[in-house]
Amino acid sequence: MDKLIKNRMMKKSVCLVFALVMLSFLVSAGPGLEVSSLLLKVSLEEDESLTRSFSVTSPDGKDYSLEVVAVPGVELSEHNFVLNKDEKRTIDVSFDSSGIEAGIYVGSIDIKSMNLDESLRLPLILEIESEDIFFDANLDIPPAYSEVEPGGRVIAQIKVFDLTSGGGTSEGVNGLGTVSVDLEYSVFDLEGNVLSSENERIVVDKQAQISKTFSFPEEIDEGDYVMAVVARYGSSVGISSQMFSISGKVMSSPSLGVLNSSSSLVFVLILAFTLGIVFLFVYILRDRDKFIGDLRRYHSRELKMQRELLTAQVRMLRRKGSDEKIVRKEVAEKVKVLKNEQKSRVNELRKLKKSGNVKEMARRVREWEKRGYGVGGLKYKLKEMSVKDMRKLMGSWKREGYN
Repeated sequence: MDKLIKNRMMKKSVCLVFALVMLSFLVSAGPGLEVSSLLLKVSLEEDESLTRSFSVTSPDGKDYSLEVVAVPGVELSEHNFVLNKDEKRTIDVSFDSSGIEAGIYVGSIDIKSMNLDESLRLPLILEIESEDIFFDANLDIPPAYSEVEPGGRVIAQIKVFDLTSGGGTSEGVNGLGTVSVDLEYSVFDLEGNVLSSENERIVVDKQAQISKTFSFPEEIDEGDYVMAVVARYGSSVGISSQMFSISGKVMSSPSLGVLNSSSSLVFVLILAFTLGIVFLFVYILRDRDKFIGDLRRYHSRELKMQRELLTAQVRMLRRKGSDEKIVRKEVAEKVKVLKNEQKSRVNELRKLKKSGNVKEMARRVREWEKRGYGVGGLKYKLKEMSVKDMRKLMGSWKREGYN
């Protein structure tokens, strides 16, 4: 865990330095309307909300309007504003998944000057996952396919994980076994239109890996697009997505024989700049709230463990003739308490993320994971269970390898 955290921090430091260099290059390249983000991508559970922000700058200063395109549950702090010369304006973007069906929603925030002589499109991706996720997916488009020509194809590597099995590792948790999972593949443009979609059912035993290819017609418009996969199993909905581009001509390497020393230097600089942008772009898309994602996976395993413990108590009390209605009500209350505690952890982590305190985020995640699932204590003992019976039950669990 410590090694993983150090690697993430090192990668983020490298990306931060590279981003500052690229930003200085772009600023010196010429004036124009700019935003502080390459895209806004948010992953929420059902009935959850979150606020993100971005800034807008312009060396000229004009009246601007903002509009959310195609994505529901998104509100802007303002839709019209006057930007003075060299002024920076921060825009808050509120995301609320209440009442919205689990799935992926793709669109943009369009920024335009009032006289329409200047415009910019900020890609917008909203992923809404189910509260309890049993299967999650990871979609990865290799750098070689992050930009293709019209008529070309994009190949994505897709992994599907049984989160109840510890992400496919042998940690003493068997998971759900061999089951069928429904996958939905889609390609969106930034106006929310689905350009292509496919469905298939695959068999997953802890994890599965497949490749998916999408081909595009010659007449497709150039621009940015989003590929997504949705993994469904019963009420569980897990989502992963990534952006790619279609451009008129992907740069190929010219013959070295026709390059003089001056043009060679220019070509090398352009190539290094392009590769650097691709690396940064791909890394930002893949770095999807890593710590929060790890914590949610831990929460899924923790919740499953405590439910199994409570279910074992229910069976024992049923044999003793206890009032099952009262017992079931108490079980629901204890599950609710655990979910509230887990939600509090996630909120704490988000506050630390917003303040940029990565070291404290890492420390808190390590601290929560070291606590284990807590089945050794009496916190989740039902009222009608005697301490003796509870200790006997937990003893049998410990012999099976639970902490």
